[in-house]
Amino acid sequence: MAKKEFMLFFVLGLMIGLNLFFYNPFAHAQQISSSTSSLSTSSSTTIPANSSGTNNLSTSSINSIPTPITNSFNYTPLPTNDGGPQNDISESSPLTVNRSTIQVDDWATFSVTVKNVATYNKMIQALCFESTAGNFGCDWGINLAPGQTYTANNVGSWNTTGIENIWVTWTQDGTNWYQPLGANKVSVNVI
Repeated sequence: MAKKEFMLFFVLGLMIGLNLFFYNPFAHAQQISSSTSSLSTSSSTTIPANSSGTNNLSTSSINSIPTPITNSFNYTPLPTNDGGPQNDISESSPLTVNRSTIQVDDWATFSVTVKNVATYNKMIQALCFESTAGNFGCDWGINLAPGQTYTANNVGSWNTTGIENIWVTWTQDGTNWYQPLGANKVSVNVI
């Protein structure tokens, strides 16, 4: 009886072992994703040769399944009746410009320092420099602990004459945009 049980476990173990050895979870996942998605990938394209003239990697060996990104920051909710996140970021050093008068197509440099005044971690998806002519640059993915500051610098140039007003906006979700508390605006005279 012990010999029959041994043979049964041996055959069962062999079958499981062979299944694990030959099972390709990525091929299975690609079969599932290709049946539910209209996107396709090419597995025959290779990455260009490196400086020694050899190919180290081809796209057929790259896993196309997305890997989740974990982040230790707790994100704040969107605006609520008690004020919402627009009260979480302030200008700790006001927006400044190095020259208040520039010529057309000349550059002015801007700087601002923002601070997380909330009691929890804050993820700023984008901190953008705005002007009456439109947005002219953003800093992306800024994580701030309570009380932490971040300084952003940018340059701006305009191709028409006139007064340009500049201010800073931020978003945590790409939809709702806010000016920091105590926000400052500066003006540039383009001549």
